[in-house]
Amino acid sequence: MTFGLFLILKFVITPKYGEDVQARFIERIKYIPSQKPELLSRDTLAKWLAGTRNGDAISGYVFPVLFPLDYLFLISLGLLLGFASAALAGQFSFLMNVPHWIWWLFPVLYIISDFAEDTAVIAVFKSLIPLTEGSYSLLSILTALKLATISVAVGQVGFLAVLNALVRLFPIQQ
Repeated sequence: MTFGLFLILKFVITPKYGEDVQARFIERIKYIPSQKPELLSRDTLAKWLAGTRNGDAISGYVFPVLFPLDYLFLISLGLLLGFASAALAGQFSFLMNVPHWIWWLFPVLYIISDFAEDTAVIAVFKSLIPLTEGSYSLLSILTALKLATISVAVGQVGFLAVLNALVRLFPIQQ
């Protein structure tokens, strides 16, 4: 489901709303493609949001890209990472003393941070909160937090998968 949502978002939904939405600039990159080479800032975002030609892009970014599809994706990905971590960690007797919730910590933090980021973006894009230096800083912090937590969660699954493969290739002799 996670991979299917990713493909639908990337190749079916976001291209309908132009290159800016397709790049998911506010969540992923440091510039708005249509305003390149200017770096993303409060001022460039304000200019983009005020652009009369961007109305469809703004609406499409909010619905259906962020809500409901990105919400579904972040829940799906977080659950996948949590279940994978717990299942892989459960293969090792030497990890049995580690509390089960530890393997869910970063996947859940990813879900929370991405949910908060999407909600803040929607609030700014729909003018529910004004775009100020403070709200722009909040968006930047939430994006950085999302990227950090997803990196750790994916790294955790990768580490446990490699550890599992190594133990299977080189069994511990007792």
